[in-house]
Amino acid sequence: MKSIYYLLLCLIFAQVLLGNVVEIYKKGEIKLIPEASFGKATEWDLLFTDTDKSIAFLADESFFRTASKGNKIYKFDASGKLEFSFGQAGQGPGDITNPNEISILDEKKLVVKERGNLRRISIFELDGNFTKLIRVDNFINSCIAVGNGMIGIVSTYQGPSGKDTMRKYDVYLKNVHSGKEVRLKSFERKNIQSRVQTPDLYGNVFILKIGLNNILVAFSESQEVNIFSDKGELVSKFNVDRNRRKINDKFFNHYLERVIDSQRSEREKTKLKQFIESNSDKISHPDYLPFYHKIAVDNEDNILIYLKNWEDASDVQFLVYSKTGDYLCKTKLNCLEYRPVYPTVFFENHIYTKLIPIDENKPSFLAKAKLK
Repeated sequence: MKSIYYLLLCLIFAQVLLGNVVEIYKKGEIKLIPEASFGKATEWDLLFTDTDKSIAFLADESFFRTASKGNKIYKFDASGKLEFSFGQAGQGPGDITNPNEISILDEKKLVVKERGNLRRISIFELDGNFTKLIRVDNFINSCIAVGNGMIGIVSTYQGPSGKDTMRKYDVYLKNVHSGKEVRLKSFERKNIQSRVQTPDLYGNVFILKIGLNNILVAFSESQEVNIFSDKGELVSKFNVDRNRRKINDKFFNHYLERVIDSQRSEREKTKLKQFIESNSDKISHPDYLPFYHKIAVDNEDNILIYLKNWEDASDVQFLVYSKTGDYLCKTKLNCLEYRPVYPTVFFENHIYTKLIPIDENKPSFLAKAKLK
């Protein structure tokens, strides 16, 4: 009888905890306040660049993080203290060139995607020892550990489409032991030829682990979000309730101004501005923006649809959907004295993300902030 009573108390407590994050979202704003003690002695700005965002957590809250330009992977304890690192550039077994996505498979293996055009996925033990190399026929956009030996892969190839090109995406599951593959979805995206590349005006394919061993598949030029099991069976799907914005000349000119302002030096800004002005008749863009900017899954398997403020980048907003596709609310991050960020890593009611202070004299760092 006592054991049943204890079990009921645990279930009730779990239900109380379950609603906590959603109630925080429903307040409409989350203040991003970093925990001062996390990684206090770690020189984040020296180890990583702005592009290093991939983090993989173990159950004890220790984690791995990629350093793409350094061709390394670093392991930290739960407090953000460096434990060890491994990796070197190369094409041999155990080498990792520009690692940019990592995830944990079945709490036993570390799955590492290298630079996409290398078409390599490396599998390591959690102590950094190399286990297996998986080669893929086409460019690898993304890779995520799902479960039961299965990883999800997005691969890409391009073909002609008149004067432009058609980018084709294949999403599939692959068993790291047997090599067996299960196709999930395919997408196509037209690339407009232009003298100035504008990749963030186009949609992307996203894959994320959700639930115990399920995989979320979404393409931001489509409203549909799909969830599959690790066997490739469709579990559920829903549509993002959002319209696409048409790209007119006024918007595009403002966008180009933003691109120029984002350059690091005045010399680079002047050079790009002159290039754009001299090639104004050769710069093209798609007709519409994607439905959303990024997508993430939090620690309670809520699905977060990140929007993009194209006007001034003053805040970070996202729509919140339940794991069954029910719309819950819209909220935003108050980034305080930091540049707006798009956190995609959630663990144990915390957001982990790289923060860049508005004060350029201060270094960037990996932050741990509690959802509250």
